[in-house]
Amino acid sequence: MTAKNAYILIISAIVLSVISLGILFTQNAFLFSYNNKIGKAILDNFAESDIREIKIVKPGGRSVNLIRNTDGQWSVGNYFNYPSDKEKVNNFLQELSSLKAVQVVNIEPSQLRALKLLPPSDKDKNSGTQIRIIGTDKKEICSLIAGVRRIDSLGASNITRGRYILESDSKVPVLTEESLSETKYSAKEFLSSKFVVIKDIKKMQLTKGKDIIIWTILKKNQNAEFELYDKKKDDPDINIDNVYSVVSSLESLKFDSVANPSTAAETTGLDKPYTLSVETFSGDSFTINIGKQFNNYRYIKIDSSTFPLGKDWIYLIDNSRIAPFLQTKKDLSSKKRKFQGAPDKIYSKPIG
Repeated sequence: MTAKNAYILIISAIVLSVISLGILFTQNAFLFSYNNKIGKAILDNFAESDIREIKIVKPGGRSVNLIRNTDGQWSVGNYFNYPSDKEKVNNFLQELSSLKAVQVVNIEPSQLRALKLLPPSDKDKNSGTQIRIIGTDKKEICSLIAGVRRIDSLGASNITRGRYILESDSKVPVLTEESLSETKYSAKEFLSSKFVVIKDIKKMQLTKGKDIIIWTILKKNQNAEFELYDKKKDDPDINIDNVYSVVSSLESLKFDSVANPSTAAETTGLDKPYTLSVETFSGDSFTINIGKQFNNYRYIKIDSSTFPLGKDWIYLIDNSRIAPFLQTKKDLSSKKRKFQGAPDKIYSKPIG
């Protein structure tokens, strides 16, 4: 070997050593920065008052948009800013603020898909769920991708150990103890389920327009049975089973979704509704306006001092819950039981 060749080999070895040391130092420094985070909060500290919006984007184009309003209350942007379920939002915020790394996962970028840590895609069901927190200044406070949960087998049982997380500004995922279970909810499931409560009914009256009274049913006292008000001599007796189909639906009334509150009354049929007026022995009154049918649902507006929210919103309620209200006087008097299923056993299919 000539002196020149030996010199070239020595220089090459030095260069390779420097490159190797540089790569090793970079990797070690990178992993050190994450190992230094183990046991500490992943996200920077943020106060709820700093948040304007939480965006959850899932594979397939599904999303949840939670809005914090100026009064501090949360609403669901996907549903015209209808009030959200406070408990679910609070639990979600608590989990986000409690996210702590318990393990650094040193994998190649090509392996991110297996952990569902790629950004959400309309076409890739194996992509992740992105969570973005937007501040009151409309700037992003933080962002991360939630991947699969880690589930370990212990005998015949499966135990959830946490969830894989990738911060937006990182290339190395971590495992957290928190499972972020609220990310499974659809936008509809974030809606507040609080609704009108009707109990101890004294009187019910169904009308069409201002002048047409279809029927009036009442109890003379709490221990009496329902009877047809102003019953004429030729009127048949009412079938109490059909009356109680109305009562049961009222006492278990639930909504399935909300419509755009600015929808024209002519579109919803609430310009010329059926109106069910209800009075209770406790002195509460309820006005339920029933509009047109939309698929398997009815447009509904509710006015009651016990549920102030109702007058500002148009609800979509499964027609199987509303149909008993629209019985005619003849239906109520039919010897045949018109509605076989108890309304409290009706489970409506969600919209959207």
